[in-house]
Amino acid sequence: MIVRLVCVSLAALAVPLASWADCQMSELFELPVTMQGLRPVVSAKINGADARFVLDSGYYESWIGSVAASRLKLKATLAMSDYRIQSAGGSPMANVKTFTLGGVNFRDVPFDVDEVSTGKGVDGAIGQKLLMIGDVDYDLHDGVVRLMRPQDCGHQPLAYWLKPGETFGEVDLSSGGVFGTDSTATATINGVDLKVGFRTGLSVSLLTLQAAKKLGINLNDPGVAPAGAIDWEGERVKIWIAPIKSFAFAGEEIRDTSLRVTSADITGYDLMLGADYFASHRLYFANGQHKLYVTYAGGPVFAAYNGGANEGRKPEAAKRPEAPHTPPPVAN
Repeated sequence: MIVRLVCVSLAALAVPLASWADCQMSELFELPVTMQGLRPVVSAKINGADARFVLDSGYYESWIGSVAASRLKLKATLAMSDYRIQSAGGSPMANVKTFTLGGVNFRDVPFDVDEVSTGKGVDGAIGQKLLMIGDVDYDLHDGVVRLMRPQDCGHQPLAYWLKPGETFGEVDLSSGGVFGTDSTATATINGVDLKVGFRTGLSVSLLTLQAAKKLGINLNDPGVAPAGAIDWEGERVKIWIAPIKSFAFAGEEIRDTSLRVTSADITGYDLMLGADYFASHRLYFANGQHKLYVTYAGGPVFAAYNGGANEGRKPEAAKRPEAPHTPPPVAN
């Protein structure tokens, strides 16, 4: 495994340079990502055999479809899972002796074995448990996810990719989800603070019915349109498209957009930001700092995937962070 060290100077910040003289950013490894529609797919190897997985930040454990498990000669056994506990007493699981991801070999990796359809050309999903060895830099717009490990950086802003003078947004992260293993933050929609989760394996961002009620959105309003149904945790759930006056998150404000509202039971969250948001932004999850650093990467955020009157809205019209910290130049 090749580890690249990047030294970061704080000359551009109002902080004494000596305070951060030892700050280094180690790139542990990177994962090339192919976007299949709005699904981020990565290549891997299971005991030397090729496999493809959706990268899903909304799951903790990784899982593999039963058909793929059979093809790859994985033996599934019934065992209690610390993520999903079935009424029958456990979830079928398979142990992968060597799982290769980003050129790195992981030993004895457990996978839940699921009967649900994985979709064309995909064998399962990789959860965040495998990615928790460091910070995670999601750069889906440019087709890569990087695993990073900052050393001696304290509370220094870690948006290391920016050029001098460029700005970024940041937001505090806390633990959320049913088992407290997910990252959660706060966004403001139409002036109301809502709890936000992050799920790259979800193609589009979803607002819950309960959150829609908090915002005063009535599904019978003339501006709200039925939009069919989507798969959620193996079930078909209804969705609607609702106009949103203002979406503010991490120093960015987007006006006159729209979001999908769902009848799905998204426990513990008001809004789940999906791959549509990730594809138009770069998100750095600084797990050690409990911070999220965000920059706009280009392209539509929500509207182009929602249709309606906002179809084709130019995201450049969104209000960007005005005066957050400006990160220093990066030297190899």
